[in-house]
Amino acid sequence: MGAETMESPSLFLCKGLLLTAFLLTCWNAPAAAELTIELVPPMVAEGGNSVLFVHEMPLNVQAFYWYKQRDSTKSYEVARYLTPTNQSSKMPQHSDRKTVFYSGSLLIRNVTKADSGVYTLLTFNTEMESELTHVHLEVQ
Repeated sequence: MGAETMESPSLFLCKGLLLTAFLLTCWNAPAAAELTIELVPPMVAEGGNSVLFVHEMPLNVQAFYWYKQRDSTKSYEVARYLTPTNQSSKMPQHSDRKTVFYSGSLLIRNVTKADSGVYTLLTFNTEMESELTHVHLEVQ
């Protein structure tokens, strides 16, 4: 006849605490959501419309600017949006075909080959920290 073994309650508790400590040590907190830009549709033909759709726009954004270049200088600015006042502005050379939305997304209507290239989104948060995000639009 075999001997039955029974763990003491303190040994059982100790194993449980060790397992909990191990899991907490190995567990990685999920990374903060990162702002990304999705082209909708991914490829657009001349004459079509394209949305540069912003995902995970931070809640503390005070202003954002769109540029048609990797460079964020005034001469390349397409549009801007000031969130505290809900004011959007478009540069005169882009006003008829480009619309910026509160979400950060940019609509380009009736695209042409000249619209192809890198677009840059510059955001400023409440601490005036900036972030640049780029996307490449290809018009076929």
